[in-house]
Formats: sequence, C-alpha cells, structure tokens
Amino acid sequence: MLFLELTGTALPGALNLAQASVVMRIYAAGFAAVFTLFMLMYGHAYRLRHKLELSAIESLETRNALQENILLVAIGAISFFVAFGSPGWSGWIYVLIGPALTLHGTIFGKRVRLLAEKG
Repeated sequence: MLFLELTGTALPGALNLAQASVVMRIYAAGFAAVFTLFMLMYGHAYRLRHKLELSAIESLETRNALQENILLVAIGAISFFVAFGSPGWSGWIYVLIGPALTLHGTIFGKRVRLLAEKG
C-alpha cells in the first residue's frame, strides 16, 4: 500500500486513514509480539547460563541476541504508536532495523571477537 501511494498508483478508496491506522497497529503489535517471545526466551537462557554451563562467549552471544530482540521490540512499539497519527510513517519506522542492528552488531561484535581471541 505504501509503495502504491508513493508511485501514485493506489486504487481510490483502497484504505482510508482510520483503516490504515488499524492495519499498521495490528502489524506492529504482531511484529513486537514475535520478538517479545524471542526476547523472553533469550532472557531465560541468559538467566540460566550457569546452569546451562554456557561458555563466556556463549553467554555474551546470548546477551547480544537478547539486546537485539529488545531493539526489535522497541522498533515495533514505536511503529505502533506512530500509527495512531500517521500510518504511512509507521511503516517507514521499520527502516530503522538495518541501522539499529548494524550499530549493535558493530559495537558488541567486537566484544565477542576480543573474548574469543583471549580464550
């Protein structure tokens, strides 16, 4: 729908603003829900890292995955709230995934490499 609107080929009467807002909020809620489940699973594994006998690198990787999923949940939440006022812009919020995960991976990937070199 967003692409069709940008190119000017959207069908008249396809979705009004209220309907688009609902669609984008449903999508954002589903997106956030999926990554909330992953976040909870990685959080649980991280809390049990000693019982699971995770190595230092595995513990760090688990924590990194937890943080990545927190970022994705946050992006979904931002999109959800933006959809109330501007459903079109709420779709563009997902463009933040690439830069957010790249920045996170760059910063925290160095920690994993340093730890692996020590071990």
